[in-house]
Amino acid sequence: MSFPFRQHPQHPRHVNGFANHPHPPVPVRHEVRVPQVDYTDFELLYRDQFPDRKIPVSAYFADVEIPGHPVQGYTYYQCANDVVACSQTVLSTKIPPRVMNDAVLGVGLQAYEHSVHLGCIVTALHGCCFGFGRGIGRDNGSIDNISQLLGTEADSPDKERRVDQMNWFVQPLIIYLMKYVVPENHPTISLNSICKTSIENVRTHQTRRRNRVAFAQWTENWAAHVNFLGVDRAATQGHYYPFSCLMDRVIIGFFGRISNPNFLVLGPAGRDINPTTDMRDRIHNDRFYIQRV
Repeated sequence: MSFPFRQHPQHPRHVNGFANHPHPPVPVRHEVRVPQVDYTDFELLYRDQFPDRKIPVSAYFADVEIPGHPVQGYTYYQCANDVVACSQTVLSTKIPPRVMNDAVLGVGLQAYEHSVHLGCIVTALHGCCFGFGRGIGRDNGSIDNISQLLGTEADSPDKERRVDQMNWFVQPLIIYLMKYVVPENHPTISLNSICKTSIENVRTHQTRRRNRVAFAQWTENWAAHVNFLGVDRAATQGHYYPFSCLMDRVIIGFFGRISNPNFLVLGPAGRDINPTTDMRDRIHNDRFYIQRV
């Protein structure tokens, strides 16, 4: 197996600490371990070299090709960097406080925001690590499901490769997200929720035709300028457009599932979104699964 961690002359055994295991980095075959978010003494010392004490992806994962990945030539570093960059964008995209704090419009929006943040991060993680075109069923819709199925699978070279990838890359990447990307004490995103969330459920929930895709989308432009008096709560029952763009990056066919593509609550003239142009540009330039097929 090619090794997923970047080598550092400062500490030849640094991989130990990153992987959260007390022994030298010799993979234990055929056993999927349970990840733990622990900081080793080395990691606590090593991170002092970096701004905000956050070890960057470039100093963590090696630019070495991932064996058996559906995208030929895709490396551990590229994969981790894509997941981290997507997660940072997702977490920084929030519903405007003026809407969130409104007694009428804000009802239920906090749960919606949390579900989009968690769902996008989990789906990007699965997609970059395993491939966006992978068939996802109920039995392998979450990291925990995949680990459990690996544990019961008959031994083979392919299983050995996939167990090593899970133990020595996917789980450390999740741990990296929890240590250096997700804000501490986030109300929804945790090691447990990332491992247990099924991307099948994410895709179904966010694209169910009787839910938000059946209502017009809305934008922060509208939220910044509308007179809230007399505004019906239905105005925010559709997807928040920036969230739509995030989900379209990682959920195949997301925009195609929207049964009401209108923007009934856009901002002032000159700042409105052109749905046709904007969606077309995203299809060609901003989708992980288009770029890597």
